[in-house]
Amino acid sequence: MALYELRTYTLYVGKMAEATLALFAFLLAFTFGIAEDAYNARRAAMVQETGAIRLAYLLSGTLPAPQRVEIRTVLRQYVDEQLRWDNGAPDLPGNSAEALLARLWQS
Repeated sequence: MALYELRTYTLYVGKMAEATLALFAFLLAFTFGIAEDAYNARRAAMVQETGAIRLAYLLSGTLPAPQRVEIRTVLRQYVDEQLRWDNGAPDLPGNSAEALLARLWQS
């Protein structure tokens, strides 16, 4: 009788381990799905922002020289700030993205 109980116990433990690993695999797949969605959303936003900056830079070429130079300078500073932020560095005083965009709209 003891051998039968040992086999039954082993069978139950095996089934519990199987169910636990299946749940873990499901949670792992779910987590990677969320991470992939966040990555794709960030990438799409970056592509959209890059296109908008490029368009603004090209359209500034139609403006008179003083405004064109000012707008292109602000756009370059904005891109530099975005790259600095992406690398984890803090904003420099007076060069935050909001301040640069405000300068751009004032130009």
